[in-house]
Amino acid sequence: MKNTLKQITIFTLITLSYIYIINNINYIKDNITYILKISITNIIPVIFPTIFITNILLNTKIPYLINKYLKINPIYILSILTGSPTNAYILNNYNIDTTKYLSLTNYPSLIFIYTYLNIIFNKKISIILILTNILSNIILYYIIKPPKLNYLNKEQISFSLLVPESIKKTTTTTINIISSCMLYSILPTHLISNTYIKTLLLSITEITSSLNNLSIISIPLNIKLLFTIISISTTGLCIQTQILSINNNFNIKEYIKNRLLHLVIYLLINYIIFLLI
Repeated sequence: MKNTLKQITIFTLITLSYIYIINNINYIKDNITYILKISITNIIPVIFPTIFITNILLNTKIPYLINKYLKINPIYILSILTGSPTNAYILNNYNIDTTKYLSLTNYPSLIFIYTYLNIIFNKKISIILILTNILSNIILYYIIKPPKLNYLNKEQISFSLLVPESIKKTTTTTINIISSCMLYSILPTHLISNTYIKTLLLSITEITSSLNNLSIISIPLNIKLLFTIISISTTGLCIQTQILSINNNFNIKEYIKNRLLHLVIYLLINYIIFLLI
């Protein structure tokens, strides 16, 4: 009986999706075109070289040497620079429960987020939001206390083989990111007339669309900051879907709890800072 109900539910959702696509074809075309446009102008110029350099770095002995001699796990540094879902890609090499590490390394790409925040706010606010996000993860580190994880010592690949392989992986990852952005961009948020509800939904679904929306809407600065913090902390369901597709060796309930705790910490820190300045 349960299986039958499940199949009926799936069939109903698929049918409703087709109806939605047929009735909103122009909206879908416009949104996909828009995502492709900002992908060319904003996403690819930032994401592609960042992921490519990361792939090159991951296949050298540099991260291992940093871990060995400086006693710093490069996963934390690389996650800040490259953002998610690269953290899931790195942690996928470990045959362990990666829940706590995924919780602590969930970031939007540093260059990507700085570029967008400068469009929405000024440089001062942009830097504060980036640094407090890092600080929130550091505080979370001491709360959830992950076990020690030594970086794996990989055999270095020859440069002639490394570059083509890195290009292949970077291209695949970039296409996956853009495809996910397109999928989440066609959700029926246009049917919501309330600006605040719509902005909140965008903040928790797709970070690129959320930040684009925040750059053009007219709402009070404190409310805009709130939605921006939610977007940065959650990085959106779109990126979380990408993480799950790369690495499913973690406890989803614990991961969500940890990320909600990060959001609370992030909000409190920024509330105090912006109250004082």
